[in-house]
Amino acid sequence: MEFEGDSETLMKIMRGTLDIPRTYVGNIVFGIKCRLSLFEMATFSHTGRLSNKLAHVLSQHAYVEPDRIWIEDLPTAAMSQLVSDLNN
Repeated sequence: MEFEGDSETLMKIMRGTLDIPRTYVGNIVFGIKCRLSLFEMATFSHTGRLSNKLAHVLSQHAYVEPDRIWIEDLPTAAMSQLVSDLNN
């Protein structure tokens, strides 16, 4: 499983090159690290925010409609971003 994120610091923490902070974020990171054994392999890589536009569009849409679940369909704005990303 490959995990990508636009927070370089968080990706370094997940790879183990930085210590887990003693904050609530550290508790979340610790919980994630405990569950990594469920995967045969897990890698963490940093991706710039410009490469992560679809995730941004989806998170903004989820903020507007927090109880909505997408199973087969994507919001129109997200589908437009996906097509744009695939064409570039």
